[in-house]
Amino acid sequence: MKPDKTFFSVLVTLVILSVIFFVIERIAGRGRNRVQPVFRKGWLTDVVYWFATILLTKPLVRLMLILPVGILILAKVTSIDVMKLGAYTGYGPLSRQPIWLQAVQIYLLVDFTAS
Repeated sequence: MKPDKTFFSVLVTLVILSVIFFVIERIAGRGRNRVQPVFRKGWLTDVVYWFATILLTKPLVRLMLILPVGILILAKVTSIDVMKLGAYTGYGPLSRQPIWLQAVQIYLLVDFTAS
């Protein structure tokens, strides 16, 4: 498993990508009579978004996966040993539906519950 990204590795990646896209912007955008400063209004928001997305997404996804498992264990639906074996494949009528129907239901559920 790959190690988690550190602040330093994300910073190095940001600097490298910034230099690459700065050069592309200066070369490709010369003849368009558009003058945009390098540090435009809102650049700080972009940098915070960059770091938050990379550094917080993985821990939040892990939490969202662990939370339902914890609820199932507390409700005595399954046990830790069954989870470690990987034998938990789902229960109930929804798991017996065809995969394509499950995919449609998940798509609709996410579509209607997302903000």
